[in-house]
Amino acid sequence: MDRNRAAEQELGRICAGFTFACSRRLATLADSLSHRRLRAGYTTAAPRLVVAVKWVRGNGAGGHGPPDIRAITREAGCLAACRGHESILEILDVATDAETGDVSLFMELVADGRTLRESLWRPVSEEVTRVMMEQLLDAAKKIHGAGVIHRDFKLENVMVGFFGGLKVGDFGSAMRAKPAGVPYEECCVGTLIYTSPEQLEGNRYYGQAVDMLLSK
Repeated sequence: MDRNRAAEQELGRICAGFTFACSRRLATLADSLSHRRLRAGYTTAAPRLVVAVKWVRGNGAGGHGPPDIRAITREAGCLAACRGHESILEILDVATDAETGDVSLFMELVADGRTLRESLWRPVSEEVTRVMMEQLLDAAKKIHGAGVIHRDFKLENVMVGFFGGLKVGDFGSAMRAKPAGVPYEECCVGTLIYTSPEQLEGNRYYGQAVDMLLSK
């Protein structure tokens, strides 16, 4: 079976697994949204619920070429596998448009909208640092326990809520973790300056421990 076709079928199964009802209006967003850009402030069919939307435009719209269905499927599947943890961004629904090829990922909206990088503009106390690290390590434990490797743990991919709660997001580089001794297709993914030494050396037999390095 064609790999993209298999990915489309898997994405369909992921979509079918959600019970959250999003309005049709959200599945056909305005043209002002840019390719693969996360946008917030759209109201769903559920009363008073505002979500963030990651809209991947299909059919080469915007000059970016057709979307990588396999990559979108991996991201949606990994997010779905990690649902229910207070320190991981919650995916709520997935919508596809058969006519345009567009795919939309609907996720919880973090109220403050700042990244951890933006929040650390001044030194924080040892106690605050300890609390943040506990949240990040607990999120990593959930991700790894779900059989997922994130591969892009960094300050810019952690959102901060109004009361300081952290949310790990951006699973665009994530995938199902491979068994020990099975190589990954790529050595270096995610952000170069956070890449582990073994990946930089060209070793494709890395494991989930690379996420622990990135969270430091």
